Amino acid sequence: MAPRLAYRRLAAELPAPSLGALVRRPALAALVIGGAVALTSTGGATARVLITTTICWSFVPGLQLIVAAALIALRRRPGLRLTSALDLFFAGQGPWLLWTLVVAALALVAFRLGAHSVPRLLYVLALALIPLVWTWAIIFAFCREVLELNGRRAFACMLLYEAVIWGVAYLYMGAMTFQAWPFGQMRL
Repeated sequence: MAPRLAYRRLAAELPAPSLGALVRRPALAALVIGGAVALTSTGGATARVLITTTICWSFVPGLQLIVAAALIALRRRPGLRLTSALDLFFAGQGPWLLWTLVVAALALVAFRLGAHSVPRLLYVLALALIPLVWTWAIIFAFCREVLELNGRRAFACMLLYEAVIWGVAYLYMGAMTFQAWPFGQMRL
């Protein structure tokens, strides 16, 4: 609830740089997304479906990892290891992971009640405003406290990260939903 204070504390106790520290939080994000997709698409999740959806949707935290690594590498303060900074960046994934679980739970309830559809899109999108704004505050706090950027640069870094992530999401959803890129129909 207080991201700047939390990041100030976490930055003072940086995790030791390791592959485990780099992978653990993105792997958790992939697992939550995979589990949510399994629940919303099938109404339940077997181990096989959970593993498959987690692997298939691991590109989401993978993309976040790539974009965050690029921004951190550009703005990293001396002495801050990239792996440690990325681990701290992914500590801020809570709002979206919680939202993902809530949407999956709503869809599971809808399945159990016999409504074979996901919750109404308008409600899901309205509910998404909470983690969207919360994430902006978290990324801004990360940039201020971990990267030690001034307010203007932290805000610009947060905007750039969000623009890249949402731009890729727009292109992906446009291609998948409408089977077309924004500039015309996609042909294979």
